[in-house]
Amino acid sequence: MIDTNKIYCGDSLDLIKHIDENHIKCIFTDPPYNIGYKYKTYDDNKSDYWEWSERWLKECYRILCDDGSIFVKQFNRNLLTFSNIMLKVGFKERNIIIWKNSSQANPQNSFLKEYEVIIFMSKSDNNYFNILGMKDPRRKDGWGEDRDAVGRYGDLWDNVKRVTAGNQIHPEGIYEKNSGKKIHSCQMPQELVKRAILHTTQKGDIVLDLFNGIGTTTTQTNLLGRKYIGFEIDETYNLHAQKRMEKSDKEEKQCTLI
Repeated sequence: MIDTNKIYCGDSLDLIKHIDENHIKCIFTDPPYNIGYKYKTYDDNKSDYWEWSERWLKECYRILCDDGSIFVKQFNRNLLTFSNIMLKVGFKERNIIIWKNSSQANPQNSFLKEYEVIIFMSKSDNNYFNILGMKDPRRKDGWGEDRDAVGRYGDLWDNVKRVTAGNQIHPEGIYEKNSGKKIHSCQMPQELVKRAILHTTQKGDIVLDLFNGIGTTTTQTNLLGRKYIGFEIDETYNLHAQKRMEKSDKEEKQCTLI
């Protein structure tokens, strides 16, 4: 049995099998990409990449609550294939979120794209979504003002500027990557993780990251008063995640005292 509020070092496909069905409210994760880039612990230049992806996505579907949501970061080249696999598994399409990426993670491509995508889906059509879950303090009067509860999923994701969209499946928001040094080459922006958690969970719900990296998802989950579970196969990343969690525990306790 996998306990909550713990980060595990190991293969996510093995670890996830120890989580009960309908147990997780939200999954937010950034899996290795199938772009021919060799990571420390995973060479994704293999013909079975899509089969492997389908296997862990099936496990995600099994453990998600009926009203649960899943967010998966993917390289834009993989968007259609990966989305189709998620739909095949049974997930319901919700939205696509754009992450503006000024330092593209793929060093082998000289024609670098400026963005990556977050695929947002749910287990059922009745997923929990608190559309008023978070007010962005950086919004200004005018186009970016807060919308009421009848707004679309994408309305609250807009952050920097709007992306013109031809239909509902196209991206509707842009996020800047965190500035500063990155221990992990694909480190997630904290604001993006925070919004996903606030909109799709309530305090006490469980959030899982299958590829936890240095722990952005788990630390934000902890700070927001949710329960977390993190899987990471790389020992170095896992160590950094543990250190970040210790720091977030102190911050969470300070907020509680205040």
